[in-house]
Amino acid sequence: MVHAYRDWRGRLVIFDEVDATLAIEAEIDGCKVPMMHILRGINRRSNFELHKEIRGIQSNPGQSQGMGFLQYFPHLPTFLRHVLYLIVECNPRWMKRTGGTVGLTSVGMFGTHSGWGLGMRIHSRSVMVGGIAQKPGVVDGCIVPREYLDVTLSFDHNIVDGAPAARFAQKFSELIEDGFGFD
Repeated sequence: MVHAYRDWRGRLVIFDEVDATLAIEAEIDGCKVPMMHILRGINRRSNFELHKEIRGIQSNPGQSQGMGFLQYFPHLPTFLRHVLYLIVECNPRWMKRTGGTVGLTSVGMFGTHSGWGLGMRIHSRSVMVGGIAQKPGVVDGCIVPREYLDVTLSFDHNIVDGAPAARFAQKFSELIEDGFGFD
């Protein structure tokens, strides 16, 4: 239920495949620049496959299929960007093709402090990975220093009700704590 968009008639279109849009920092002409890239079908791929794809884009930015013509999107006049947003948002399949189905960002990858993020407007659900910071935690009744990863989940409540979002967040947290996918 959390993996859906609304079409122009207000109907929910639910996708089985998860395509994550993320910015990958790559070096182009000696400058580090963020490149938008869509990782397709992340729900059926291993962590190693995803890692390999991201590292491949970093070492060879030209192989990124990225977001096609949307790489020029920031250079368009504001009114034209708003019109394009409206057109694409009315067609969930276009949304999936051009912007993925979930937004992913790692705001804490360059620091050693904890941090939180704000969701991206274009996606009905976003995941922001903050930093890992040492904080006090209770272990066997004693307070001890522990490392905590800050993760922000953002949902569009026009699409996802609070209860399914809370269940998703609980399951997501359990999977991370159990190290799911790191066999």
